[in-house]
Amino acid sequence: MKKTVLFLFLSLAMVGCKDEKNQKNEKPSENSENMVQETLVPEKKDYDCITLKKYDMLSTTADQADWLFEYGKAVCDDILFDAVQRTHTISTTEFKPNPNGGLKKSWNEIKSKTSQFAIYDRYVSFDIDPATKKIKDIKIIPYFDTKTPSYSLALFRSIAKQNNDGNIYFEFLYATVKAGETIIIKVTDLNNQVSYFDYSDDPKKKEAGVITRRIKSPL
Repeated sequence: MKKTVLFLFLSLAMVGCKDEKNQKNEKPSENSENMVQETLVPEKKDYDCITLKKYDMLSTTADQADWLFEYGKAVCDDILFDAVQRTHTISTTEFKPNPNGGLKKSWNEIKSKTSQFAIYDRYVSFDIDPATKKIKDIKIIPYFDTKTPSYSLALFRSIAKQNNDGNIYFEFLYATVKAGETIIIKVTDLNNQVSYFDYSDDPKKKEAGVITRRIKSPL
């Protein structure tokens, strides 16, 4: 009788050890592996946004315009919009308004003409009466033009973003700057703050602190 009880006890102990060993060697299920993987691996994106470092290394306007056409849409919005505003903003001491007739357009009007294009696929230029120099309308052109004022869509979109995409107005005005007569943009934001933008503002060549030359910027 004692031998029988001892045999049963040893048998149960061996079964328990075997079960414990099997549990230790058992592989985790596919679901548990997926849960761990989803926790540790971040969501993948098509591409990471880029900076303007390579753009800044280019020495000619043509090369800069080509780079923006190719890579401008991949630049991080905060980097791009900050650079665009710094490049084109001018103060009231840098220009003299001319009496020629200006043109006023709402952001909604401009957006309706440009929303289908990537940020550097098109530029905003102007239809001008050659006799009176009156700005008759804006026109959308497929390239940056160094011979006539042309502004990137990035500039308009950055200003609109600053104003929560509200229906603000852009006034296009003739003005005389260091480089001669040009068309500048006057913007009154939602807080009634006025800003001015010029397309010939990057980089500025200064001698003794005075701007002597402006190079037109495709930014």
